[in-house]
Amino acid sequence: MVTFLTIVFILVFINAAMMFSSMYNSNRNRNNVQNKTTKSTLSKIYPIELVTSNYKKAV
Repeated sequence: MVTFLTIVFILVFINAAMMFSSMYNSNRNRNNVQNKTTKSTLSKIYPIELVTSNYKKAV
């Protein structure tokens, strides 16, 4: 029983450590992406003309 609990606590500790390191890295990456997007220029979006085709009236 002691061996089982020791293994479970070790696995829980490893899981918590991986979760905290992942959260730390994702926060740091999110800040880097936000800095890059604010520095880049915005692209222009042009409308698409979909009314160029001719349709025949249905009978």
